[in-house]
Amino acid sequence: MAISVVCLDEHDRPHGPLMTWDQKFKQIQTLGFADHGVLKGPNLAWYPNGQLWQSFAFVNGKADGQLTMWHPTGEVQVRAFWRAGELDGVWEQYDKSGHLRRLTRFANGKVVRDGVSRTSADAQPTP
Repeated sequence: MAISVVCLDEHDRPHGPLMTWDQKFKQIQTLGFADHGVLKGPNLAWYPNGQLWQSFAFVNGKADGQLTMWHPTGEVQVRAFWRAGELDGVWEQYDKSGHLRRLTRFANGKVVRDGVSRTSADAQPTP
């Protein structure tokens, strides 16, 4: 069971830290921030084992900037970039061994080029 903690401003809009606490594992599941109802700043989520699952930021209520996701064991799973709430640029997906498996290029939230999956023999480890 999870408990959500949300601070509200005088107009009952989320303001300040937004947190979800996992009672079973006794740890934070998610952490974000709001400014008078608008999501802003870092947004983080964790696996039950305590490993960071994903990290990205909000600017004026929209995901913006670097997105990184990790496998439960700590290896990078995804690297991508948000711009004003839409995927923009290269989406890199890695397997648990750190080998690049897929490259997808986005422009304004739309796929413009989808890379092919790679085999272990030609895959490159995470830089």
